[in-house]
Amino acid sequence: MRLFIAIAIPETGPITEGANTLKIQGVSVNKNPHITLKFLGEGEPEHIIGALGKVKVKGFNAETAEIGYFPGANKPRVIWLGLEPKEQFLELHKKIDIALESMFPKDKKFKPHITLARVATPADIKELRDRIVLLQIPKIKFEVTKFYLMKSTLSPKGAVHEVVKEFGLD
Repeated sequence: MRLFIAIAIPETGPITEGANTLKIQGVSVNKNPHITLKFLGEGEPEHIIGALGKVKVKGFNAETAEIGYFPGANKPRVIWLGLEPKEQFLELHKKIDIALESMFPKDKKFKPHITLARVATPADIKELRDRIVLLQIPKIKFEVTKFYLMKSTLSPKGAVHEVVKEFGLD
């Protein structure tokens, strides 16, 4: 089973609308905006659920922030929407990493973000950068009170995500 850990975003409309303005040849827009805390890959949920149940972090208020790219503006592969407060997301990620360290390798780097689009094939980078400059996504404020173990099933129409287990924050 292909698994990952995520935070749901309560209001995805403005994010999806903004991401759709990036649609050009070679750019795949994310149709299921969420915050991936850790991609696990193949695994069985039973042991993971037990470990994640021990993660203790206080819930917090969050909001969307800047737009950025991985690895950089000259050759973007992922266009993302940043999140604040970074420290809170980093703390939650670190506790998840520690809880799962006997089953999965720790992540080397983690940047809290929502993927807007992926640049899959050679695209017109100038046009894409021009569209990014014009991209306006209003700040979205939300409460982070839980996270999820998710199952991801790949299909010809894209990934289908299902909740395996919900975990509340303190």
